[in-house]
Amino acid sequence: MGFFDIHQTGELTTVLTANTALVRNGATTQLALALKGFVQFAAILTYLCATNGELTGFFMGIGKFKYIYKSERTRACKLKKAFL
Repeated sequence: MGFFDIHQTGELTTVLTANTALVRNGATTQLALALKGFVQFAAILTYLCATNGELTGFFMGIGKFKYIYKSERTRACKLKKAFL
């Protein structure tokens, strides 16, 4: 028995068409949601930068390096003064 003897051609075509439609609808929905999320993130980040750039950098992790470096440098100066 062959594959096409068990499964009729019309049945396979119907299933493939239905699956293709499901994938197409799912992909467009997910793409639209991803684009919406990216636009929202960009808008919120722009707003935060406009209101307070330093605080935005701190929360994004960019500004933390500045404060860590500054605190290490201050600590080193205090230790240097303590031993002199």
